[in-house]
Amino acid sequence: MPRVMSLSLALILALLCAHGTAADGPSVVLPAPPSATSAAPESASARIDADVKLFNPDVYRLDDQGSPVFPGHSLFVEPVTEVARQVLSATWFSALVFLPFLILPQVLLLVIIFKFKDRGDGRAPATFLTHHKLEVIWTAIPFLAVLIVSIPTYYVLEFMDDPPKETKDLQVVTVTGKQFAWMYEYKRYYVDPNADEKVCLQSSLDPVNQLQEPLLLTKGRSVSFNLTSQDVTHAWWVPAFGVKKSAITGRFTNVWFTPDTLGVFKGQCVELCGDKHGNMIITTVVVERDEFERYMTLLRHRDDTVPVWNALQPPAGKTVPAGAVAKAVAAFLQKGDSPERQYALSYWMASNFSSIQRVPPPKGSSIAEVLGVAHPADDHLARDKQIDEVIRAKRKQVDELLPALAKSLAALPAAAATPILR
Repeated sequence: MPRVMSLSLALILALLCAHGTAADGPSVVLPAPPSATSAAPESASARIDADVKLFNPDVYRLDDQGSPVFPGHSLFVEPVTEVARQVLSATWFSALVFLPFLILPQVLLLVIIFKFKDRGDGRAPATFLTHHKLEVIWTAIPFLAVLIVSIPTYYVLEFMDDPPKETKDLQVVTVTGKQFAWMYEYKRYYVDPNADEKVCLQSSLDPVNQLQEPLLLTKGRSVSFNLTSQDVTHAWWVPAFGVKKSAITGRFTNVWFTPDTLGVFKGQCVELCGDKHGNMIITTVVVERDEFERYMTLLRHRDDTVPVWNALQPPAGKTVPAGAVAKAVAAFLQKGDSPERQYALSYWMASNFSSIQRVPPPKGSSIAEVLGVAHPADDHLARDKQIDEVIRAKRKQVDELLPALAKSLAALPAAAATPILR
């Protein structure tokens, strides 16, 4: 069997050397895909661009007027869960009940200041010290106010602490805070569902730019959070969801809610946790069920795409030999050449290129130079166009290899191809 695998891999690499890609060296030319599939890369590219915008939104981006493209959502304006609506209702009810206690003392203070001030007419000041009836009244009325407010508030608190009894479709996420990032572990979604020791899918800091990655949630599907911390105490808070919960070292705290509105919702760690506390932003993306399942599939294949990314966009100061991208793609397809894996590879290349543009380049260089623009233009619009063209060319380099390599694998004899695909 190892000999069969070696012969199969040698056949794939031989086909690569014979066909290759123009981006890997001037002497290597990749033949055009068959006419039946020539439109596939373009349609797949548009689909991938849409998924990158959906699953990897640039929450730092500003529009032409300098306003955030993804503004924050206030609990008082846009609650998007039933928990948030009940919290908002209880807040307004409490405010109305207590409003007289905020206004009346100020009114009485002004009356006393102007009515009983010393007018210099020789009147003696009052000498009474207590007024039992008045003291009973101004103790009893606030007590009744607190009692009135506590009744609906109790039911809101009970609702917040009582997750749905039906757990079959409940989305469970373990949220771990650390200085200074969040780690999300999607329970019951595994890297390899068939493995004996299952590892749940995770996301945290984007490996390309070290910025916090978003948490994906499903519209209309209840989610339960188990929160903990690796170091100091943190607190997970998204105003539009109406939840705030501390993440404490050595124990789990719990919170649940059901998002019912699609969109991007921002939050922040609200427990002072160190000098980079402000970096612990929270981005949640609420999507449809099929979109969530698609993202889980993309996340499942992510680690396998890293060698291809390193060959396509090597770190600063490093070079890769000609043919490195083709060899990396060949190695990726050895683990499986299903359409979902090929789509995942194309997606993560596009997502990484989007991520790499969101952070400042190394000192003394520009993002155009990092991406390989030969002669960056002085005009920023022209330079942006150059950057986009370079990224498109690099993505196309991978996209054009995928059909060719998949065809090469399909052309192998069944006995030889099977061990490679396992």
